[in-house]
Amino acid sequence: WWIIAGLLIALMPSVALATDLVFELDGSVVPSTSPDENVGSVFLSVRLSSGTLPSGETATVGFKCTPGSPGALEGSGNDYLCPGTIKFYNASGDLIGGPLGSGPEGIVEITILNDGVVESGEKVSVEIDPAQLTTTEMNGAAPYKVTVGTGSLAPEITIVDDDAATVTISNATLSEADAGSQTMDFTVSVAGQVQGGFDVDFATVAATGTGIATEGSDYAAKSQTLSFGDTPNESQTVSVDIIADDIVETNETFTATLTYGGGASAITVSGSPATGTISEDDTTTLTVTTGGNVAEDVPGGVATFT
Repeated sequence: WWIIAGLLIALMPSVALATDLVFELDGSVVPSTSPDENVGSVFLSVRLSSGTLPSGETATVGFKCTPGSPGALEGSGNDYLCPGTIKFYNASGDLIGGPLGSGPEGIVEITILNDGVVESGEKVSVEIDPAQLTTTEMNGAAPYKVTVGTGSLAPEITIVDDDAATVTISNATLSEADAGSQTMDFTVSVAGQVQGGFDVDFATVAATGTGIATEGSDYAAKSQTLSFGDTPNESQTVSVDIIADDIVETNETFTATLTYGGGASAITVSGSPATGTISEDDTTTLTVTTGGNVAEDVPGGVATFT
């Protein structure tokens, strides 16, 4: 019986024993853990830090990304693209990974997307996903146990925003009527997009002087807060009441200011103070009439014109 058993064992195909493959991420991020939004990509290294990958076999390593701030969004048109899978393949001979940094290495790319939106720094963490660790067993090898080492989580990446937005107020002109109510419209527009929106304050400014419209008799004072959302290139209108009259006078002007009191340095104001011009359209007619004829030979005669 012992002889028969020995013959059966000898005739069975050889089967390798299961081996642990341990993958870890390098702790460095190239070029930096705080890349500008326009950098394009940042890179990490993943290595087989322990275990043996036999000749002709493949190990696949996948990753997952976790946002560290509410505005950090993954996917095309957003903020970043999480890396895909990396395959480790041993073409000939066994590759045995030693301490972290000396084993076979793969490069992990995280694509940074420049979205053109003014926003705060956005954070994202990248790590090896245990659910995406697989091996292809060949040549009768036993299944491998693929695990993640203690260095599976890379340092948190903060994407530094480089976008800007400008809010502009335009000058306005209105031809004055003789009576009734009128409004002069100032246009306030945003070039760009701001995540979460922002507020600006509009206000007319009282002044005196030649050619200066008088607050209360030529126009009504106006102050208003304008709230812009996160829709790109928004615009709003502010209407100032103009007080019509039939007084002949020169064109008159007044000013309106636009101020931004938020803390985002990427938002700037342009065109302030703006000028509102009230164009005069009133006229008057001067008529001259004679008071009669005066004889030329009458001393002291007076001709009167009205």
